[in-house]
Amino acid sequence: DDEGSVLLANVKRRVVVAHLNLKQRVADAKFSPDGKWVAFAIGRLVQVWATPALERSFTPFALHHTLGGHGEDVICLNWSADSLFICSGGRDMTVIVHSVHSLPGYKPPSLT
Repeated sequence: DDEGSVLLANVKRRVVVAHLNLKQRVADAKFSPDGKWVAFAIGRLVQVWATPALERSFTPFALHHTLGGHGEDVICLNWSADSLFICSGGRDMTVIVHSVHSLPGYKPPSLT
């Protein structure tokens, strides 16, 4: 919703898997191709969350990284096929290629 409340559900089983409060409106959300991550475009930031493992957990989703670099709101997201990188596109007409994991010496390229 407009306040950042997110319900993640298993539609097939008709059950809510998790409730997240991201505190701002989410412009886009994408699961990684391998299913291990979910990314949210929130304002000028991208939040990458680890998805739950098969075993039950009190906090099934865990914030992994908050990524920035945009001058205006992020409006779209897309994952690389190997789930190691995520591209964010902003209203500032910039695309940034973020690494999901910290890589020594990696500076996210910005395409304008």
